[in-house]
Amino acid sequence: MQRYDEATAYQKTVAKKSWQGFDPSIVESAIEEGRQWKIVESGQIACVFTLTYEDALIWKEKNKDPAIYIHRIATNPLFRGKNYTKTITAWSKLHARQHNKAYVRMDTGSGNEKLNTYYVSCGFKYLGITEMVATEGLPAHYHNGSFSLFEIDMSASPTIQLAKTAEDIEKCTPVLRALRPHITAEALVPMVLQMIEEGYELAFIEENGVAVSAIGFRYLQFLFCGKHFYIDDLSTLPEMRGKGHAGIMLDYVADRARAAGFEAVTLDSGHQRHTAHRLYLNKGFDISSHHFTKKLNRVVTPHSS
Repeated sequence: MQRYDEATAYQKTVAKKSWQGFDPSIVESAIEEGRQWKIVESGQIACVFTLTYEDALIWKEKNKDPAIYIHRIATNPLFRGKNYTKTITAWSKLHARQHNKAYVRMDTGSGNEKLNTYYVSCGFKYLGITEMVATEGLPAHYHNGSFSLFEIDMSASPTIQLAKTAEDIEKCTPVLRALRPHITAEALVPMVLQMIEEGYELAFIEENGVAVSAIGFRYLQFLFCGKHFYIDDLSTLPEMRGKGHAGIMLDYVADRARAAGFEAVTLDSGHQRHTAHRLYLNKGFDISSHHFTKKLNRVVTPHSS
């Protein structure tokens, strides 16, 4: 409740429309139902928010859609400015996929163009304004006025799966070998299984029983760039290229990184892969360094007889 009291007081100083406070029973119910979430940093609750899986009073006839609804994002004053809404949005997209939901939605009091612009920058589409009619059971700030609606539509996005078994990896073998032809099909499956044990993750898009695009990545932490996801592999079957699969995969990893609170996504790319470089630059990557490789002669360690 402290986070919500702080956020309510802050809103009253910066916005024309603000929260009016919350009945503790609303928060208690969300906790009991497993819908109240928090972000913890340095041992402190930095941000809290609530999810619901239906919202008929606000979204009316659209409530029948398979969606999750984000409510009551409140940030600890000590942690403001860290863009937690973008972290929550990324996490919510992953959560929606895991629960077979096609939409991520949220609302806010109408008339706040600065906040509207920020939500659009988080990936939401502004849908317009709804006038509240029935408000029984909703917090007090819904009882009068109108509200702006925002939505992320994932219904047209392909399902992204994680490869967890040898069968999954075997399904991904053709698409991975399109990028790594020097690795035989027989060697690839045990190699990827070993890499998964070491922290590697392999995600793929499947169409008609065929893995058409795949991305391999892992969590790393370096002194020069902090916590980040490193992309080892990104490949699409040659006959399926140009359909946006690689961009979807990059967005997926970026969402995973944001949801985990990581600071960056990094990758290496062959200097001759100009088409790939255009994609990376369009997705917000910077060319930040050179990558150097020193190949070593094979060393055999002698053993005593």
